[in-house]
Amino acid sequence: MNSGKLLVNSNFFLVNSNLLKKNYNNYKPPKNPIVLCHGFSGFDKILLLPSLPFIADKLSNRFENKIHKISDDLTKNNIYFHYWRGIKEILEANGSKVITASVPPFDSIEDRAKKLNNSIENYIDNDPYFEKYKNSDKSPGQLKFNLIAHSMGGLDSRYLISKIDKKRYGISSLTTISTPHHGSEFADFLSNLLQTYKIPQQVVPPSLSQLTTSYLNEQFNKSVVNDPSVSYYSYGAQFTPTYRNLFNIPWRVVNKAAGDNDGLVCILQIVRLEMAETSEFLIRPIEREDKDQWVQLWSGKTDSYLTFYQKSVPPDVTDYTFERFLDESVTMWCAVAVSKKTNKVIGFISYLTHLSTWSPTTYMYINDLYVSEKNRLGGVGRKLFEYTYKQADLKNCTKVYWSTQLNNHRAQLLYTKVGTFEGYVRYSRNPDYEFES
Repeated sequence: MNSGKLLVNSNFFLVNSNLLKKNYNNYKPPKNPIVLCHGFSGFDKILLLPSLPFIADKLSNRFENKIHKISDDLTKNNIYFHYWRGIKEILEANGSKVITASVPPFDSIEDRAKKLNNSIENYIDNDPYFEKYKNSDKSPGQLKFNLIAHSMGGLDSRYLISKIDKKRYGISSLTTISTPHHGSEFADFLSNLLQTYKIPQQVVPPSLSQLTTSYLNEQFNKSVVNDPSVSYYSYGAQFTPTYRNLFNIPWRVVNKAAGDNDGLVCILQIVRLEMAETSEFLIRPIEREDKDQWVQLWSGKTDSYLTFYQKSVPPDVTDYTFERFLDESVTMWCAVAVSKKTNKVIGFISYLTHLSTWSPTTYMYINDLYVSEKNRLGGVGRKLFEYTYKQADLKNCTKVYWSTQLNNHRAQLLYTKVGTFEGYVRYSRNPDYEFES
């Protein structure tokens, strides 16, 4: 999954009418229609002020509650508040076919995903645009959509793609905006608060517990995996609210717990676990349950990182290193490659960040990289590098670098593809060095 950072200001949701007239020279509308999917507590549109003909039709019981079945004459003077206000119009003005889906605001991810599927199929059945797909010999996969989802809508969309079978359409891409793929610390805060005051679960929306970091990391992300045929993109935002801003309090909660955020979701939580996923394996942050397999690849007697370099590390240092990978206060991390066929760890990469006298920014150093012998030449090493590069972008690191032995020619075949040789020779302190008197 590609990921990026979208910096916004307080005018982010104010759409300038001139944008509709702007000529987006670099914009090429996608060949597949776009579906806009709203988030937690959201809606597609809310009717603020109905027109008199609309009210009369409603009272006469001739109102059909189906998309596109209502006469334009009845609705053209209605005043609506749109969740995606202005965005749909800009996309359509530049040649895109756009539909806005509607799901229950506070239901579970599973139920919202089912309603999302129903909403899309409702458009297929009732929008004249899709007539060409009816009564044809085209397979369901011939009609594809690009999903653009905000907040919890991204989780709904992921569930739709991975878990709902026999869809009458396919998905070409999913772009998520400020979706808490790893959960929201503010949801954690609210859940803990409700437990402290013993609020009955019956009055708590089921979706709240599904937005916690524990649920998404320990349950959802392990069962809802990416579809290799779908392109995934993820974007987030960060800002610093004023004291009068509605998001000031949740922003402070999330900022204290995890750092930069958009008022509800930490910028690092928008990154999907399978950032570098293929049909054969996926790359994800290391977990405690991975320790035995990581230790085997790290220091096992055969087919291990330390054996390759003919080095040894005391077991207590190995344990300490692993614990530091899981310690959020330590700026050192590890990611693992996991085989989808065996669910075994087949490679790992560890990296850390540090300051530099050559730049006001932070650098990232890749400390270790290893792929098991029988899983080499399958693109695992490259994907581990790509995962790390994306982590560096999220952490605003302006340089990523590493070193290797001069005679490690096989590894250098990969390094010349993912990096640039800088011509440096590395030295380290001689442990027997004696100071001159």
